[in-house]
Amino acid sequence: MDENVLKVTVLGRKLSVKTDAAPEEFAQTIKMLEEKAENLRKSSLVTDNTTLSILLNLILVDELKKITAELNSIKQVELIESEKVEKLTSDLIKLISEQID
Repeated sequence: MDENVLKVTVLGRKLSVKTDAAPEEFAQTIKMLEEKAENLRKSSLVTDNTTLSILLNLILVDELKKITAELNSIKQVELIESEKVEKLTSDLIKLISEQID
């Protein structure tokens, strides 16, 4: 996918961002970030954008860690289930083979 340079405003700051995301996708990302920032601003009474950005980053990294852990857990369950299917398949092939002989 081609990279785009998008001009965006985040927390009142104008930025040029190089991204391979579609402009509509990236606009959605910015909207989500702004909504999180506004919710944090209201709930924490933080008005300074630098402090707000630091807190927002901490929250987002924490969410990312939780989602990553959940994904890893799902992958582990899938691996276990896959191994069970392989064992059952192997046992079934062995059983069929024994019946044929």
